[in-house]
Amino acid sequence: MDISTKPVFSFSLNYKVFEKLVTCGKYDGIHSCLTMVTTADKILIHTPHKRYGLQNSKLSISEIKNDIALLNMNFPIRAIVAGRLKKDDERDVLVIGSPSHVLAYHVDENCNMFQRDFHEGVRSAVIGSYANNPGNTLIVGGNGKRLLNLP
Repeated sequence: MDISTKPVFSFSLNYKVFEKLVTCGKYDGIHSCLTMVTTADKILIHTPHKRYGLQNSKLSISEIKNDIALLNMNFPIRAIVAGRLKKDDERDVLVIGSPSHVLAYHVDENCNMFQRDFHEGVRSAVIGSYANNPGNTLIVGGNGKRLLNLP
C-alpha cells in the first residue's frame, strides 16, 4: 500500500530565516504562533488566526502583512524560545538571546519582562520545570549555563 501525505495548507514567507532560530508560542494564551528570526535580525511572528491592522497598538511592529508581524531588534539574535514563565499567566513569553544579554519580551502586552546581562553570550535557551522547582525555569546557555528562576 502506497501512503502519501498531502499538506493541509501552505504559505510563503518571502523572508529568509535561520533554520535553528524558530519557536512556537501561545502569546495570547490560546492560539499558536510560529516565531522565527530573519537573516536581518528581525523577529517574524506568523499568526494565521489574527489579522493585524493599523489600529493594533499592542505590538511595536515595523512591518505588517495581514498574518505576519515583524519586530525590530537592535542587536544580533542568537537564540529564541517561547514558554510560560509565570504560574498565574497562561500567555507565553518570548525569550531572546544575544551575544551580550537575554531579554524576556511579553508579546501580547508589548513590554519587556526583564533583561539580564550575559557576558559569555547566549547560544541556547530552554524553558521548563527543573529538579524540585515548582514553577518554570529559564535555562540559558553560552560558554557556561545559568538558571534564571522567576517569581
